[in-house]
Amino acid sequence: MAKKVSAVKKRVSRLVPGMKLARSAHSREGTRLFDKDVELTGSDIDKLKKWKVRFVYIYPED
Repeated sequence: MAKKVSAVKKRVSRLVPGMKLARSAHSREGTRLFDKDVELTGSDIDKLKKWKVRFVYIYPED
């Protein structure tokens, strides 16, 4: 039986609006930018880029 993946590491440059965070997202300095379970919008993705976040963990797409 295959193991169910609970989170997928994804480059911020490959995010699209509607993806949902499986873990909270932090800046390199440790500032929490978004909590777990936030559904990302275009402006949220821009904020992650502005803070130079490279990767986040999202729930796998069905």
